[in-house]
Amino acid sequence: MAEHDPDAFAHLFETEPQQPSSADVREWTDLYSRLVELLERQLVETKGFADAVPDALREYLSRENIKILREELEVFRARLTHWQGMDQPSAFRTPS
Repeated sequence: MAEHDPDAFAHLFETEPQQPSSADVREWTDLYSRLVELLERQLVETKGFADAVPDALREYLSRENIKILREELEVFRARLTHWQGMDQPSAFRTPS
């Protein structure tokens, strides 16, 4: 994901709770899980559509839409993994 602009998602990530409760962890894990599933479906559908269109449109979709969806999936899968890791009991302990 070399061309990803990290600022593109900054506002979203800043709204995530910094000291999440277990309810926050469940909520954000669910949100990112659903978002990843949505983007995966969009990617499959877009790739299927691209396979059935003229070359110029296929090239555009590959260069723009498909590339962007893949980049977004990478970012949101990482956030999902982050929140899934927060579900561990040690994540709620304060350092001694």
